[in-house]
Amino acid sequence: MSHVIKTFDFKSSTGELLASVRSVLIEQAPWFIAIDVCEALGLSHTHKALNAVDDEDKREQEDYSGSGRKPLLVNESGLYSLIIKSRKPQAKRFKRWITSEVLPSIRATGSYSLVPSSNLPNFDDPIAAAEAWIETKKAERLAVGYVQRQAKYINHLENLIAGGISPYEFCKQFNGVNVRQINAFLEDHNWLFDDRP
Repeated sequence: MSHVIKTFDFKSSTGELLASVRSVLIEQAPWFIAIDVCEALGLSHTHKALNAVDDEDKREQEDYSGSGRKPLLVNESGLYSLIIKSRKPQAKRFKRWITSEVLPSIRATGSYSLVPSSNLPNFDDPIAAAEAWIETKKAERLAVGYVQRQAKYINHLENLIAGGISPYEFCKQFNGVNVRQINAFLEDHNWLFDDRP
């Protein structure tokens, strides 16, 4: 069974990105790619850094299908061990985030979330509850309408591309788009090539 690799962004409460680390979900728990963690912390020797992590907090990715060595993974406990033990400047903000935001929030509320808690209406007041329900339904309708408009637009673009279309014909669909710039962009990304003999 293959595990899907996802990028986990560690952010402060202000939304500042502290680090991006790839992770996989194994038995409902996140395991982080050790080399990403070490890179985010400024640790150049992953294997040496992992010597400080308990054996139960690290492992190889067993079902790795890529080439080369299997990636080393650390669980949340291993991640925090690396952060706390690191003396690198890159880890300082990360440590500060854990000790000043995450842990105090867990102590005070029992959890930590970047998503603010929803402001539930006062269900003792039926008018406030009904108004909140109406606002929620309006927001849902707006979101559904937006998604439907985007789906039509994407479908239109897919239809243009399905039968093949030249960059010139594509640019004609969008007034003011420069064909040379589009061609240069497509060539830079190896999406445009000359298949004539």
